[in-house]
Amino acid sequence: MNFKFISIIIPTHNRAEILKRNLLAFDHQSILIKYEVIVVVDKCEDNTILLLDTLRKEVTYPLVYFISTAGQASVARNIGAKNAKGELLIFLDDDIIPSKNFLSEHVLAQESNSVVIGYSKPVIFPKPSLWQLNARLWWEDRFKEMNQAGHRFNYKDFFSGNFSISSELFGKIGGFNESLIRSEDYEFGIRLINNNVKFIFSYQVLGYHHESNDLHIWMKRVALDGGSDVVLANLYPELKNSLFIRNPLYELNKKSSSLMMEIRNYIVHNYFLLIMMLPLIKLTLSLFERLRFRFWWNKSLGILYELCYWKGVQKSFNSNKEYKKWLKGAENDLPESNEMVIDILDLYKTETKKLYLGNIKISQIKLLYDNLEIIILPQKEFSEYISIAHIKQELIKYLNAHFSPEIVYFLKNEDLFYLYENM
Repeated sequence: MNFKFISIIIPTHNRAEILKRNLLAFDHQSILIKYEVIVVVDKCEDNTILLLDTLRKEVTYPLVYFISTAGQASVARNIGAKNAKGELLIFLDDDIIPSKNFLSEHVLAQESNSVVIGYSKPVIFPKPSLWQLNARLWWEDRFKEMNQAGHRFNYKDFFSGNFSISSELFGKIGGFNESLIRSEDYEFGIRLINNNVKFIFSYQVLGYHHESNDLHIWMKRVALDGGSDVVLANLYPELKNSLFIRNPLYELNKKSSSLMMEIRNYIVHNYFLLIMMLPLIKLTLSLFERLRFRFWWNKSLGILYELCYWKGVQKSFNSNKEYKKWLKGAENDLPESNEMVIDILDLYKTETKKLYLGNIKISQIKLLYDNLEIIILPQKEFSEYISIAHIKQELIKYLNAHFSPEIVYFLKNEDLFYLYENM
């Protein structure tokens, strides 16, 4: 796509030191298209404004800033977009240092009606904690998954820390929802999916993520995520099923199959008991890290996540009774499933030996071989409609799980995969 001018929008909050490195990196971009950088100073109490006044005289590109008192990234991003002059908007977090080809790769990856999500490579600090190493692994796993051919994008694949979108499309989607303190990127992702916007992930759109979060900050954010999920479910009732009804902890409210799970379920739905358990689990986590008990550390981290998440959920309601009332009837509120059943053997017997989906919108597919069920691509709320590429990717996963690499390599190059080529 052709863009004559680009606007980079960076919301910032009390990170003057890393922000300086971020802004200086834009002075060394390998791109001929003109661009501006807009910084939105969001309730900063450090020397950010002094830094910006100084850098405006030093950098070779137009650097402007606006002040927000909202204390919300969604508001800050919308302020930046409102004042942007570019046809392409690139949103970047203040702790991500862009690579030399950052802007050119964003432009190169853009397609019509698309959003490009860049690779924010986690930077490891000296002597990182086990939690920081684990966080880096989580991010890398997500990026690897999104980069797979045939990955089926959903609303939770949208990360607002490094993405680009045309200003026209951003206006059409309606910007970020300013009523959300957290998960505003997920809500934006829902509207992108609903508007059939194409998600593109690119490792080439590289930024170095100097995340300074620790376990304490993470716990606060997880609790906010729990509360934000309640807000999301109110905005989009179909999410109640995936976020709460199909949550195993809620299922245990109806029938428990394990004493330990029953106890854990009781704790997360008892707010005061939950608050008492949090410091104990955090202390246990620290002990297991010192003893290098990685297995038990991971188990404890999972429990800590659940406790923090459900703390946020519980704070959204006045009582557990009110919470259950909120969920009442949601089990029967599942969206209709447009399912297609495909038998590979029957397909292979046809003259064309090919599967055509065309413009049919399929939400769920069951794949059989001689009436034997081998794969189900389940219906997922706010995900891309299933395509040939999605089926092929799931088939590859199935083969990798059940056959040797040699057989998988052979099948990938034979007619079995020829069946799934779209024409």
